[in-house]
Amino acid sequence: MYHHTFKSLALTSALAMILTACSSPDDNKVVEIKIDPATVHQSVMVLDSHIDLELDLIAEDMDPWSSQKSRVDINKMKAGGMDGAFLIVFSPQGDDTDDGIAKAAAIAETRYTAIMRLPEKYPSEIELALSADD
Repeated sequence: MYHHTFKSLALTSALAMILTACSSPDDNKVVEIKIDPATVHQSVMVLDSHIDLELDLIAEDMDPWSSQKSRVDINKMKAGGMDGAFLIVFSPQGDDTDDGIAKAAAIAETRYTAIMRLPEKYPSEIELALSADD
């Protein structure tokens, strides 16, 4: 086995040296490309793939995106040129007990309910995507 491994290593090294010797000096030339970040930002789809709604901002009577207290809201997304976002139903890890599971489920339900209210409140700006076609 050692002999076979040594032969394979020697053959691979020889092949690498041959390929290096065959490359032209221009192959290693550094090409400088100037790109304007704002132009790139405007020409691509900008998505935030993970947004948690803060629990203290999603009471039934409160709109987390008009309070001006949330880290993410419609106005900030527009100003930043965002095209879309994935809102996350997250529950912190708790005790693995009936009570802990019930608390986690309640937090998840609270976040889910808040997320579902947003397309209803902003139908011309927010769409609930349930498939790739959406």
